[in-house]
Order: sequence, then structure tokens, then C-alpha cells
Amino acid sequence: MRRKLLVNILIAVFFSLFLVEAHAAVQKSSLRGEKDFKKAQGEVTVSDAGADQKQISVSASGLKPNSIYTFWFVNEKPRMDMAGVGTGNYSFRSDAQGNAQYTAAVSQEELRRWNLFEVAYHPDQNPQNMENIQIALKGEVPGTAR
Repeated sequence: MRRKLLVNILIAVFFSLFLVEAHAAVQKSSLRGEKDFKKAQGEVTVSDAGADQKQISVSASGLKPNSIYTFWFVNEKPRMDMAGVGTGNYSFRSDAQGNAQYTAAVSQEELRRWNLFEVAYHPDQNPQNMENIQIALKGEVPGTAR
């Protein structure tokens, strides 16, 4: 009887540790609408994607329909700096209802360098043109409260 109880306790401890580890592997951050995008909102999910890699997924709503956006890492201090999240031109298109999804993989080291995420709207629909962009959504990189 004691042996069975001990085995059950060990199993419970193992699964508890597994659940804690699985939960720690996923972090979320809210994105809030900026200026002309006050009704927009979003969420960024950061999860493990293999050896020293993180998958970053963005889900947004309330954006301008059928429009081009790009996704950025940003530091405002000690000086303004930004870098695209992922590869290519970091762009995605909202659907007819103003909803959008974007997913990219980055190294854990790269993720640690940044404080904020920003989603930029490109009014001319050209993701390579950084003139006249508007920041639609902004939020903190999880685990970087500085």
C-alpha cells in the first residue's frame, strides 16, 4: 500500500513539473492600438521552436482591411532602434474584416535584445517603403519589463 502511494506521489510530482515547464515555454503579450488604430488590438505569443529558437505569432483585429503591415522589434531607450521580426520584408496583409496573422522564428538571443513589439501600417501598401508608416499596434516583449 505504501509503495503504491509513493508511486502515485512520484507520478503526480513528475506531471506537475512537466506542466510547469510546458507553461513556461509559452509567453503572451497584448498589443494595444495606437493613434488612428485605437480600436485595433492584438496578441503576441512566444513559444519554444527548437534549440535556442522561439516562434513568435501575432494575431490582430481592428486593423484597416486588406492592408499591408510589418512587424518590428523596438527599443526606445537608451536610443531608438528597430529590426524586423523574422525574415524577408516582415510583412503581412489584413483580411477584409481587418484581421491578420503573422508568424516568424527568431533566436532566443535576438528576442532578449528588445523591449517592444510594433506593428506598422503601410498606407501605400509597400512594405519596403518606411516613409509615412503609422504604428498601428504596440506591446512589450514578454519577460523584458525594464
